[in-house]
Amino acid sequence: MRMPGVSEATATTMGYNEVPYPGAAVTTTHPAQVGAMARLFGMRPAAAERCRVLELGCGDGANLVPMAYGLPGSEFTGIDSSVRQVETATDLARQLGLTNVRFMAMDIRDMASLGGPFDYIICHGVFSWVPGDVREAMLAGCRDLLGPQGVAFVSYNALPGWRMRGMVRDMMMYHARHFDSPEERAEQARAIVQFVDEASGQIAESSGTTSAFHEHMSFERKLLESRPDYYVIHEFLEGENRAFYLHEFAAMVSNHGLQYLADSSFSSMLSTNLPAEVRQTLETIAPDNLALEQYRDFITNRLFRQSLICREDVRLERRLDVATLTEMYFRLSAPPGPGPWPDDAAPLPGGGSLTLAAPAAKAIIGVLREAFPAGLSYDELRDAAGKPEGLDGGSDEYFGGVLYTLLAHDAIDIRSHRPTMVTGAGTYPRASSVARAMAPRGQSLPNLMHYAVSFEGFTDAFVPYVDGTRDRAALGVVVRGLLARPGMVLQTASGPVSGSDLEDPDIAAIVERLLDGLASYGILEA
Repeated sequence: MRMPGVSEATATTMGYNEVPYPGAAVTTTHPAQVGAMARLFGMRPAAAERCRVLELGCGDGANLVPMAYGLPGSEFTGIDSSVRQVETATDLARQLGLTNVRFMAMDIRDMASLGGPFDYIICHGVFSWVPGDVREAMLAGCRDLLGPQGVAFVSYNALPGWRMRGMVRDMMMYHARHFDSPEERAEQARAIVQFVDEASGQIAESSGTTSAFHEHMSFERKLLESRPDYYVIHEFLEGENRAFYLHEFAAMVSNHGLQYLADSSFSSMLSTNLPAEVRQTLETIAPDNLALEQYRDFITNRLFRQSLICREDVRLERRLDVATLTEMYFRLSAPPGPGPWPDDAAPLPGGGSLTLAAPAAKAIIGVLREAFPAGLSYDELRDAAGKPEGLDGGSDEYFGGVLYTLLAHDAIDIRSHRPTMVTGAGTYPRASSVARAMAPRGQSLPNLMHYAVSFEGFTDAFVPYVDGTRDRAALGVVVRGLLARPGMVLQTASGPVSGSDLEDPDIAAIVERLLDGLASYGILEA
């Protein structure tokens, strides 16, 4: 994923003033999640409720502003070289009346002038897309500006997976060089991928063989056809785009007095969630944790990484401690979806499910399913889960081990902070102010857990009216008005609905469905 923030001085193909890159809430960058991961490995980072955060390449503020809104006791600074994007971010913060966030148009190489220390530094979607001197300045800035227990988040294109996508980028760059406007470049970049996909397919068919190359090109073509121009331009057509192996990245940060702490995803650091034979081989050939992760990248063909780093003088603890979990909050990683969910399965991000065998695991997932989208503290979860069979009379060691197993399989996530959540729509429902402010942009909306949630256009148009001043009858009037707008269509399970000639019970049902959706995805606030 690419986020805005490279310097205009780096000679990128298309600047962000000319082609803005709409941002989004990136949950893995949130201090509550970064802080939780750091705590697992022995650090004592600043509490999310009282911290200082710096984002490099903040873009239009879609990531940082929701953090500042949800953490009013913390301070946030965002820098980006695009004046246009910084103005957009500043306008959003001003609209919400936020005084704990500031945005500045600044080259990343000047970040040392900001002063410190910062408890968290975010650099999402920048590192791979800038020249080497800018990358060096980022790492030097992290070293100089991080506090003693500070953590930096750095994402980048990863090898070996990006090697295959980089081949496609080479074709796109070669062909698109003949065209000047951003729109033409994006169109022609897609066109060459389409041609290579179709040509390789015809060649394979004529020879009566299968072609792994053709299958890969078909996959990349579908990806490009599903994405807007700004994605194609900034992800694939930037003048700079370099991928790194994890061991290369770790060496780079070490050269700057920093050390690799962890991946933002706990599950991607482990071998225990892999087939037994694969796990045994990895644990045999990998001399340390870093090597194990690198080998894991090889066998999963990883193409993007989100790494956490800290100062080299921080002493890390690689042995997982159940006691640390007692400080955390827990939540399902994926929505359970409509209708009944099997008692022996947990929903997983991206679809699919994890089959549960242990009674304790079933109890934990059942409790978190009932609480969703909110999370529970360790004690709340422990009490609600009770003492199912196998819990050894209430052993925290066993209970914590089950939690680590669920975390290792992406069934749950952990946070060091829990926002106040509303799991049902009251008499006068209210969407969060930040969601209402961002809805007219037509982008994803941040929920209160800092996940980006995408709705169809009708819901985006509806959200600004859910402001705590309207009951369901008044919101029904809003729905009628929206349906009367030319071209406005509401997608339902029985098909699209348009026009304003629905009966009152139909309108009431639509209002209830919309509110249920906002509540279930964590958009409503008290």
